[in-house]
Amino acid sequence: MNLLLFLLRASKGVIALSLAAGLVSGLSGVGLIALIHAELGRTSASPSRLGLAFAGLCLVAALARVIAQASMVRIGQETVFKLCLHICRKILSAPLRRFEELDSGALVAVLTEDVLTVANGLAGVPLLGINLPIVLACLVYVGWLSPPVLVCGLLFTVPAIAVNTYLMSNGVRQLTRARTEQDVLVGHFRSLIDGFRELKLHRARRESFLDDCLRASTATVRDRNSAGLTFYALAASWGQLAFFGFIGFVLFVLPSVVDVGRQALAGATLVVLFIMSPLDVVLAWVPILGRAGISLRRIQALDPSIQTCDSPDDASAPTRSNRVEFRSAIELSGVKHIYRHANDPEGFALGPIDLTLRPEEIVFLVGGNGSGKTTLVKLISGLYASEEGTIRVDGRTVNADDLEDYRQLFTAVFADGHLFKTLLGLAPDDLDDRAARELARLEMDEHVRVERGTFSTTDLSQGQRKRLALLGALLENRPICILDEWASHQDPHFKKTFYLEILPEWRARGKTLIVISHDEDYFHVADRVIHLDSGRISAGELDVAPGQTRR
Repeated sequence: MNLLLFLLRASKGVIALSLAAGLVSGLSGVGLIALIHAELGRTSASPSRLGLAFAGLCLVAALARVIAQASMVRIGQETVFKLCLHICRKILSAPLRRFEELDSGALVAVLTEDVLTVANGLAGVPLLGINLPIVLACLVYVGWLSPPVLVCGLLFTVPAIAVNTYLMSNGVRQLTRARTEQDVLVGHFRSLIDGFRELKLHRARRESFLDDCLRASTATVRDRNSAGLTFYALAASWGQLAFFGFIGFVLFVLPSVVDVGRQALAGATLVVLFIMSPLDVVLAWVPILGRAGISLRRIQALDPSIQTCDSPDDASAPTRSNRVEFRSAIELSGVKHIYRHANDPEGFALGPIDLTLRPEEIVFLVGGNGSGKTTLVKLISGLYASEEGTIRVDGRTVNADDLEDYRQLFTAVFADGHLFKTLLGLAPDDLDDRAARELARLEMDEHVRVERGTFSTTDLSQGQRKRLALLGALLENRPICILDEWASHQDPHFKKTFYLEILPEWRARGKTLIVISHDEDYFHVADRVIHLDSGRISAGELDVAPGQTRR
């Protein structure tokens, strides 16, 4: 039912057309059965008009079936298309902190398996829309031929539906458990891919992973799916048994209880046998629709977990000119953020932070692991919302409505950042030429080319991939750039080039550079070095004289 309601919200007009066409197809099928029944009972030659009527009904039934199925297929695929984009937009509009709390395995399973399962389920809706009207129309015709036969059919239907519902509910329960375990299994698949080298080197770890993780989850999915589909098979077999039981009762028991004419009995039996084919179609699609319903509920369950958009101007809004401009200073006053974990309810507190950033300066953030450096740059860039304090740009307070525009001031290369194969979101004019110049500056022109905004390869070392990510940041040409331990994977030669040439050149272009670094030999390059310790700036904002660091 959820699947049908989901479709109804998509396009009521097209669905109404499809259902009407399905009803016409069903009525035409009943009309054909009525003509066949009448013709079999005739003793003389049939008039030519009956043959024309038969041909006309055949044409109407076929045409109506095509209209019904084509309409539903179109709306079904359009709905899946919109559903996929809707999920992606919801994910992109979620706050970063909320996104980081999501189970990545469950998220991948929703985007791949669940959307595909819903698409497969929607493919069966047209068949239901065609065959259910046929079944209903046939039942009406049976009632017109012989009311006692219809009453017997309804009496058989009550226990048949009760048992069928019990079996189906058990099947849904088992498939739901299988789908829940599927999230865990997808997480193991990600571990298999990401941890391939570690598993390859350690036989005991590899065998333990296969037996304790993969085998256990795969067995659970197998067992739950097998149990669920077995219940569906039992439900289908029970429906078929009830169907033939009803025919047997009508043929061998009912005539001895109620006076039913042989002609009416033969016609009713013929119609009931005709119902068997569309009924089989309906029963065959029930498990597929059941699984689609489970997947749809999983998709709908994702919405509450990401329903809090980090600003009204979310990722679905069209691109527009920035309302926030950076000319003189970005000021953080009493900014605080608490980073909580499930196993640590108190969490890690960053701040309160008081900090001012100005154009054309290089600021180094330094400190030990876990001191809060990356969390601070996420706060500065608006990726994390501050729980206390304010951020002001040129004296103007940045509120929730400004966050999306405020983030457009920044470009970033994170330590664990993703490298896109295409330079997305950049103006195509002279993009390849500009990229070629910067590639030469980054000493990458012999390894990679940019053709129509796409890298010729990204199959490179980690340090080289970082250079391509820096290329994207250079081409974005935003006022502020965050570089999170960018030089950690560079060779000594290019590390020196980065600190002594590229950073000063970038500052000379008017950029503000926030660099997270552990390279003490190059601290003198910074205009200021800010030291973090346990979430606090240990000694305020400090100037750095050439060749030395002062705190």
